[in-house]
Amino acid sequence: MSSGQGEPDYPAILSSAAHDLRSPLSTIYGFARTIERIAPPPGPGAGFLAHILDAAQDMDRLLGHLSLLARIGDGRFAPVPVPVAAADLAARAADAGAGERGTDVDAATVQAAADETVEAIVLLATCTRRLDPAHATLTVSADGPAVVLTGIADEVVPFLGDGPGARDLALSTSLVTLRALGATIAVADGAARITFPAG
Repeated sequence: MSSGQGEPDYPAILSSAAHDLRSPLSTIYGFARTIERIAPPPGPGAGFLAHILDAAQDMDRLLGHLSLLARIGDGRFAPVPVPVAAADLAARAADAGAGERGTDVDAATVQAAADETVEAIVLLATCTRRLDPAHATLTVSADGPAVVLTGIADEVVPFLGDGPGARDLALSTSLVTLRALGATIAVADGAARITFPAG
């Protein structure tokens, strides 16, 4: 027997969840900051309070990922791609913490929304380092119409495809965002090649 309802609107559910969870999170964070200011606990209590504040900031980042995925899912994510040099994207991503700056090879002009693209590349780099914290730093360079992250450990490569990485919210957000920006992502020989439409 049909309930008369259509399929669940998952982007709307994600958006509502991200919005509704921010209120209790703000309360937790606000009271923790107040305690830190007016009555800092002695001894180990200070460490516990620091963990609460760190966890609240982590939760805020995760809710930001949910909100972005919801906007992409329901078509409200609409950055405007403009012609930009792949080398500029690589340099900005390296400066923002994606990795060390590598040497560009025949860098081309591509169509990309620079700010959103750089944020997604940095998030991808951050996720790969978190999945393999013992691995060396990544190198960021441009190769034709692609930004290339080199130095990805073999153990991390499966997480960058459609496999277990789907269970990692931050990594999923990075990959979904890059694809929503028109990029294709290929991983081979320890490098993630993020290719954008030609400019």
